[in-house]
Amino acid sequence: MRNFDKPFGLENEVALQKKSDWENVFDSLPDPTWILDNNYRIIKFNRIAAEKLGKGIAGLKCYECVHKAETPPEYCPYTKLLVNGKEYTAEIYREAWGGHFLVTVTPLFDRKGRLIGGIHVARDITSRKQMEEALRKSQEIYYSIVESMSDGIVVLDRAFHYTHWNRAMEKLSKTPRYEAINRGKTAWEIFPHLAEYGVRELIQEAMQGSIAKKSNIPYRLKDGTCGFTSNIYMPLRNIDGEIRGVVGVVRDITEEKARQERLKETERNYRTLFDLANDAILTVKGSDLCCNDCNEKAPKLFGCTKEEIIGKPFQYFSPEYQRDGQRSTERTSTITAAALDGTPQIFEWQYRSVDGRLFDAEVSLNRIESEGDIYLLANLRDVSERKKAEKALRLSEKNYSTLVEATLTGLCVVQRGKIVFANKMFILVYS
Repeated sequence: MRNFDKPFGLENEVALQKKSDWENVFDSLPDPTWILDNNYRIIKFNRIAAEKLGKGIAGLKCYECVHKAETPPEYCPYTKLLVNGKEYTAEIYREAWGGHFLVTVTPLFDRKGRLIGGIHVARDITSRKQMEEALRKSQEIYYSIVESMSDGIVVLDRAFHYTHWNRAMEKLSKTPRYEAINRGKTAWEIFPHLAEYGVRELIQEAMQGSIAKKSNIPYRLKDGTCGFTSNIYMPLRNIDGEIRGVVGVVRDITEEKARQERLKETERNYRTLFDLANDAILTVKGSDLCCNDCNEKAPKLFGCTKEEIIGKPFQYFSPEYQRDGQRSTERTSTITAAALDGTPQIFEWQYRSVDGRLFDAEVSLNRIESEGDIYLLANLRDVSERKKAEKALRLSEKNYSTLVEATLTGLCVVQRGKIVFANKMFILVYS
């Protein structure tokens, strides 16, 4: 029954307004949209569809307008809709429209439930497809990088199952990735030594958001190969910052550790030779010319402890003047400058021990480099006893010479028939 309280024709106006509103909404849809009957004919279309296909498409079949074909394409989702009345989607590429589209067809039914057509919507997904392609290429690049790395790279999910196992990890562990990935077992169930040597705790710590690392982790493979690794585990986060797994970097340090042990052994051997040398040996930093190390002979030579030598200037144990009258500081500057320039120096030097005793030493000074730093290596040989012996010899020679020359007897020395020495009296008598 019509409501007579409303003005006559008002219901008609409301209906017309609703129809107009619906048409405005339909026309303003951002995607090309049209309504089809059961024979693929376009019954109604919106503004954007008219821009893509033309305004004169009413009554034409959609495959004629869109695909320029006489029959629907094999992938046509509307053909499937007409068969069972269900909604379908399909992705298509339309060069004429300049991109990729996601086509959705939705069935339309009359009041009795009979299929009378469908709504065809083509959403432009070109930007999404471009992003997907860029993401795919990016993933390929990063996958190539990970696969080409010399370190083992592993990825574990929230359940501590391996999801990635690169080639380097296969080589290091001698375990193909199919034996580690998608096994439905935790990492330490597959490799029990991870729990034995504390790696499980590292992985669990990384899963909580920390960066966990440990070195010198021993391993033993099925074939008996033994070695050591250095492991780092980091949380793997999604775009929202949520932790969705762990990334692990596993480096085989077996050879490096062996080299370090060999280096330590070599250092121990050289240190033994350094300490057992008969000469005092000092190493002097080139930057400040202060002693930074010495062997066991050096403290004995200066009558002090090693600590009293370390950190002292090179000329610290020198008197103010050398035997030639030159200041020790001035001569030290000249000699060390030449040595730092790469010219080895060999010279005699007078030192003063802690108790004030003066002694002479023969010094060799050479430039060396270690870990990028420049040093002077000083070898000090105490020649005090030799100097005393030389002095005594010269005195003895002088005394004997005086005695021979003062005698009234002519003396000569003959070697191989030749006179090699004659005193004054001999010359006087036989001249």
